[in-house]
Amino acid sequence: LEGLGDIKGVLKEEISLFEATDPSGTLIYNFDDPLLKEEVKRFSQRKFSVGFDEGADLRLSCKKGENGIQLELFFRDKTWTLSFPDLGMHNLLNFGFALSTCLSLGIEMEPLLEVADSLKKELFIRAKVHRLSSFIVVDD
Repeated sequence: LEGLGDIKGVLKEEISLFEATDPSGTLIYNFDDPLLKEEVKRFSQRKFSVGFDEGADLRLSCKKGENGIQLELFFRDKTWTLSFPDLGMHNLLNFGFALSTCLSLGIEMEPLLEVADSLKKELFIRAKVHRLSSFIVVDD
């Protein structure tokens, strides 16, 4: 919220990005945010929503298990299930936004998930410690 004041300041900033988007562009937004979901209706651009709530273009659902999180992705009447370390809901939503950007450009889900699977350990594990000579580097 730094520099934006409060949630309404964040909404105002998000709307300013939508206002600056070319009319032929696509607005990708958080379907779970009731204020944003209402505001986006006034824009003519193509819209792509992401969220955990029923009705999102790319809907996510997750369950905690013994070995992390099972994430289900629902898109165009298809479902995919992935396993992740326990990342937190915000990181899963960020993953959904990354996918939605590609999907909105016409890239198919299967190749995206293949790449995500090969990278997910590197992408989602924070605070890696590297020892370089007499230095310790914390990559966070």
